[in-house]
Amino acid sequence: MILQTTPSYLNLSKNNLKESIPPSISYINTLNLSQNLLIGGIPQ
Repeated sequence: MILQTTPSYLNLSKNNLKESIPPSISYINTLNLSQNLLIGGIPQ
């Protein structure tokens, strides 16, 4: 799942950076969501 969902999410984050959203806020949100995806996708 991670390998399939991560690239599409990265594309969405790039699109958000192109919008009027402040780059710093978008970058922080990208890091937080990426960490959540990685933590949730790791089998325990």
